[in-house]
Amino acid sequence: MLSRFKELMYGGIFRDPFYNHMDRGEWCKNFSPVWFKYPATFLVIFFDIFFNFKTLRAIPFDPVFSTEPKGPRHWAEYLLGTVSVLLICLQIMYKIASHSLINILMPCHLSVMLIAAISFSPRKLYWVYNWMISMLFGCLVALIFPGTTATLKGPYEVEVFYIEHLVPFVAAVVYHSLLFRDLRWWEVRIHQLGFSLFSLYERAVCFPLGELTWINVNFALCGQEDDPFFKPLGYTYYLFIDIYINFGCFLTKIVLLSPQLGARKLRKLFAEIKKQV
Repeated sequence: MLSRFKELMYGGIFRDPFYNHMDRGEWCKNFSPVWFKYPATFLVIFFDIFFNFKTLRAIPFDPVFSTEPKGPRHWAEYLLGTVSVLLICLQIMYKIASHSLINILMPCHLSVMLIAAISFSPRKLYWVYNWMISMLFGCLVALIFPGTTATLKGPYEVEVFYIEHLVPFVAAVVYHSLLFRDLRWWEVRIHQLGFSLFSLYERAVCFPLGELTWINVNFALCGQEDDPFFKPLGYTYYLFIDIYINFGCFLTKIVLLSPQLGARKLRKLFAEIKKQV
């Protein structure tokens, strides 16, 4: 029974030629020495938890921590929620067929799960939305460097891959307009709260699973060759990757959502001018 479970979870990932040494195996697991990656993991986890609890105690009534009841549902919520559920069901089927179910824990799939939670929840989940938009850089990188598409063998699996990585960008803009206009996502503090949840997921979920299975779940064990920082940073890449990914997530959020913010400010400005006239 255990052997069948392991085969279902990650057996296909160890079969050539579909995966390379940076997806799994002893080389990837030992890329960062134990004396470095274990203390670094505990350090990052401690910071992520400490930062969230300290901020919660300091400003408990900030919108990012609130879960207000929703008003009447917009049709876009039902559409995005339904699409997200269908995508997750398809991905689970693909992963079961390829014996790589562990990859359902990748943040791109997590983002779609968060969208479904936002869509069907009776309350406004500010912290879930903030978490989701703080992971958009990963979806962008996957679209620019879709190296994993070589392993996608199911019917229309490549097309589903691209759709799934585009949906979070659509959801970020739509939900910002419909539900979360009062979330000050552009503030560094608010952004860090969302990114800390992503970082905590990476270090507390993906990394232990990678250590146990030797599977590079979301590059928690070693990086990828397309990353320009991979070779210069060496084994310290494991720690410093959080810094530049954090910056990339913030920039992605600004580029995507700033037009919405600008439009709101223009409407406010025109409204004030109209009152004065």
